[in-house]
Amino acid sequence: MNEIKVIVSGHGGFASGIQAALSLLIKVPENWQFIDFTTGMSDQELHQEFVQALGVAPFEETVFFTDLAGGTPYNVAATLAADAACGM
Repeated sequence: MNEIKVIVSGHGGFASGIQAALSLLIKVPENWQFIDFTTGMSDQELHQEFVQALGVAPFEETVFFTDLAGGTPYNVAATLAADAACGM
């Protein structure tokens, strides 16, 4: 059984902050990735970061955690999920 991939993303240092806090408490699993949406970063750049994080098996089970519903990290993740559901 494959492990579910987890990608945490959000504005500013949201993702790296979550990673730092979790690192104090647990050993963060290798299948978890943390991607900050930083000042000056475009939605296309974030999309590329997500695609890179998804790696060679983009259609395996992945859960995205984002900071704001309707924010750029959420919207980019939702678009990728919809594309995967359609087999694109």
